[in-house]
Amino acid sequence: MTRRDAEGPIHRAILSWLRVVLPEAVIFHPANESRRPGRAGHVERALNAANGVLPGVADIIGLTEWGAFFMEVKAPGGALSPAQREFRDRLAALGYDRWAVVRSIDEAKDALAGWGIRTRE
Repeated sequence: MTRRDAEGPIHRAILSWLRVVLPEAVIFHPANESRRPGRAGHVERALNAANGVLPGVADIIGLTEWGAFFMEVKAPGGALSPAQREFRDRLAALGYDRWAVVRSIDEAKDALAGWGIRTRE
């Protein structure tokens, strides 16, 4: 199983949970990756970059009445890429401190609580 395959089920579970417990929020995944191999993937990534795709953007972005939050989903043992660390650091420099790596619904729940974002749970 690849890292992406390991993250997929975790990502979908967290995203589904967030949409239930924060029904008024806008919660989304910016599709900023390409899975195509070879030349087709290279062309797709170049077109995506030209259209504004930003490498390292968090997997899940939430817009709530308490402000925005960003969650990077990782499988157990997964590490941030250099682009993901740069994105996190750019957010921090702009004053956005609601960014977290999450590996489970429980970690997402803890992040929201730490940020003062109340859920319907």
